[in-house]
Amino acid sequence: MGLFGNRSEQAGPSEPGAPSVTANERDPAAKGIGRSENQTDGDAPSSREKAVATIGKSIVFKGELTGNEDLEVNGTVQGDVKLPDNTLTVGQTGLVQATVAAKSVLIIGKVKGDVTATERIEIEASGVVDGDLRSPRLLVQEGAVMNGTVEMTAGASAAATKSAPATPPRPSSATPSSGSPSAPAG
Repeated sequence: MGLFGNRSEQAGPSEPGAPSVTANERDPAAKGIGRSENQTDGDAPSSREKAVATIGKSIVFKGELTGNEDLEVNGTVQGDVKLPDNTLTVGQTGLVQATVAAKSVLIIGKVKGDVTATERIEIEASGVVDGDLRSPRLLVQEGAVMNGTVEMTAGASAAATKSAPATPPRPSSATPSSGSPSAPAG
């Protein structure tokens, strides 16, 4: 076990009958040793430290799913998914047959239903979406499949609101006035 740290290393000489303490119990930062997640040194928190709930490949969930943490779906979810302040990730083996409303949505697997995000929707090359998409930002990788409409909502993004024209453009089919120099003379 020298490669991943000595998990069963004793904290020091133990008394008979006293519980043994492993290296992981002594040092909370050592709990991820041996896992594939990236560890960071120092006080800076890594992005992986944020709580992420996972629905595994063999799980089938039916109903309304709400929460206050990020969610990764690798199984099947049917119904409604509401994560207004969090990210929904539909993994490679994930199938979401639901109406989705979240802060951000990353689709690697399959979604059958409408998807609304207040920040962004990203569809990777392996992603398949059958439903309407609503978000101020949309990223679609080459190879992704989308069947539905796309609405780029401007209300959630201040930058999109600023770039919108203040006055609507004039229709080009308007009849020119008779005193116009560009009107034909005869």
